[in-house]
Amino acid sequence: MAKIKNIGVLDVREIKEEVAEKITAIENIGIFIESDKSQILLKDAKKANVGMTLKIPSDKNISLVMQNGNLEVDKEYLEGIDNQVAFLVNGELIFKNDIDVNLLREKLFSILVNGELICPKKLSGTIQTKSTINGVLTVYSSDYTFVDGKIKLDNRFLKSMRKGSKLAIEKLLVLEPIDPKLLEERISNIEILGKLVILENLEDEISQYIDNYYSVNKEVIPNIDREIQYIDKDVLIDNNFINKYNEAVLYVDGKVKVDLEENTDFGKYIKLLLCVGITCNKKTYDLIKDNIGENVDVEVLEGNILENTGHMVLTGTIKEKVTIRNVGKLDIDEKLDMESFINNVLEIRNYGLIVAAEDKLPIVKEKVKINKGAISSAEERKEKKIEESKEEVLYANMGELKL
Repeated sequence: MAKIKNIGVLDVREIKEEVAEKITAIENIGIFIESDKSQILLKDAKKANVGMTLKIPSDKNISLVMQNGNLEVDKEYLEGIDNQVAFLVNGELIFKNDIDVNLLREKLFSILVNGELICPKKLSGTIQTKSTINGVLTVYSSDYTFVDGKIKLDNRFLKSMRKGSKLAIEKLLVLEPIDPKLLEERISNIEILGKLVILENLEDEISQYIDNYYSVNKEVIPNIDREIQYIDKDVLIDNNFINKYNEAVLYVDGKVKVDLEENTDFGKYIKLLLCVGITCNKKTYDLIKDNIGENVDVEVLEGNILENTGHMVLTGTIKEKVTIRNVGKLDIDEKLDMESFINNVLEIRNYGLIVAAEDKLPIVKEKVKINKGAISSAEERKEKKIEESKEEVLYANMGELKL
């Protein structure tokens, strides 16, 4: 007897009876594709941690389109497909507004999306009845042109647009003055699907072009006398980072971790910091608090911040006061000096996995103030691995498998 585990896409529609008889368990599958015949053959196999399931009748000839990333579907794309189609997308699936709803009904069998599905309103009813979405459905006005990604509204962008354009935009940034004649010529309406970030002194000029402006999710940046530096990723702001700036205004489209030396004159380098959220300790917060935007979410942690995003092993002696923020795997080693752990680990915020010996678990759990992950004993995980090693694995750790 054997099992199949850790497969991104598992297609068993054409599985042979002699193979099906060997399978006792199917575990950790992203997308599971089956038929009515395979369902019967695998009825006794235990299924665990299956993300999404697509069942295709054995008598139907369905084309599969699998995409890891972004996929755009328009009229010409659908017309080029002979059979009905099932879309399996891990990322972003976009349906363009040139598609006729009757063509969509004729061609579309099913949709599985792990991420975001974006479509015009005229297609949303048909799409929703045939979709399984693990993520977000975004709908835009049918007579608008969808523009993907984060868009900076400036003169260069406007010159690339046709006259009287109607645009549906997920995130729009208006961070510099715009030629009013060019704006009037090229833009008729803008629909904000996600968020608008705009300078306060540009509101009057831009708001008349944005549908339902006052109900739009937006961040209005106070009037400033200098150019905004835009960064489109998470950043660590330390003394090396700030040295390249002189009273700059930064808009970070992501999260920020701040770790500065004592007595740093933060405002000398960064006059205003705007971002999604900040993680820092109390000393650092006192340095930056007068130079951050009003709506910035700040997570203030005690001591030095020890952040784990991969695999970290705590061992030896912990010599300074720390707060641990774990979003990966954190192993509490047998050789860790537990007295230094008790005295110097102020708290643990766990969003991943913590593994410790059974006798150390109570001490570790006392330090965990936020737990949105898992805490497990090393003995329990060792026993599980031993049990798993005794069972034959037929297939494992594959992106895609068809049986």
